[in-house]
Amino acid sequence: MGGRRGEQTTMGIQMDDQLVGNSTELNPLVGRNSQLGAWHSLRQTILFAGRFGHLAISLVVIVIVAYILGRALLVGPVGNDAPLHISYATWIDKWFPSIPQWYPLHGGGISIQRAYPVLSHWMVAAIHRVSDLSILQSFRLLSFVSIVATSVGIYLFCWSVLRNQTAGLIGAVLFLLSPLAWTWIYEQGYLAFTVSTAGVPIALLSFDKYLALAVQDSNTTRRRLWFLTTVIISSLTTLAHAVTGAGIAVGMILYVVFLTLALGRGRRWDMLRQGARATFACAIVWAGLIAFWAAPIFFYGRIANREGLNIIPSHLTTRLYLGELFGTTPGDSIR
Repeated sequence: MGGRRGEQTTMGIQMDDQLVGNSTELNPLVGRNSQLGAWHSLRQTILFAGRFGHLAISLVVIVIVAYILGRALLVGPVGNDAPLHISYATWIDKWFPSIPQWYPLHGGGISIQRAYPVLSHWMVAAIHRVSDLSILQSFRLLSFVSIVATSVGIYLFCWSVLRNQTAGLIGAVLFLLSPLAWTWIYEQGYLAFTVSTAGVPIALLSFDKYLALAVQDSNTTRRRLWFLTTVIISSLTTLAHAVTGAGIAVGMILYVVFLTLALGRGRRWDMLRQGARATFACAIVWAGLIAFWAAPIFFYGRIANREGLNIIPSHLTTRLYLGELFGTTPGDSIR
């Protein structure tokens, strides 16, 4: 009996092997699909490695170009407004965490946290406290890193929107080659504005991702995450400089308008409606996040300007003529 059972088991195994072999022969697509799946996995791995390599090389190129063009920021003279920002950061570092509302070293005195965006000064003080760098060295480092971060943000934005990493690298390098990228901080010493520009490309990238999912009516976790990223980056940018935050808001509106015009007539209304809803939702949450800072600044500004001292008469305002803007006419000859 035991021998017969062993023979039956052996015969069963042989029959199973024959059935598997026959099924493979009868359906050659089984083996072909396995090969295609393996090739697809290998292709995805190669693409990922290529993209990661491109990203790594691009970051190295951006840092090298930035250092060649802007190393003077790390050792050279500081810009016109730099002493003001350094003094703000020094004051914050000296009195942290109990920072007085009144800052007596600016003219007749101002409210340091109510008269100007101070996020960049907090960042300088933080770098100073967590490192061996002085306040001045921290100021220099933050200025340089902010320009590099803006360039990297442009790379990521172009990669995401244009689906092309090379276009992103070209945009990032062209930004660094622009004299205006360095003039604001190197000559004028505009620390707050320089720091805030780093958030612009990332905020617009996040808004693009959120808008794409909003147009599809995709109520997913990804949509919520991109929404939160958009409003958080926009809020931090506004806390660094309000004008840059306003620029992001204008950029969102123009982005929706241009996308609407680029679509066919049958899809324009849906794009405009969903885009307006997405922009409005971002604006509401964004305003709520910065209200703790914006509201006191608004009321402080009304009190500080109750005599009209901060209103510059129209005949004293600086006018930028087109000739001067494009460099075709010297500034002194048109005044």
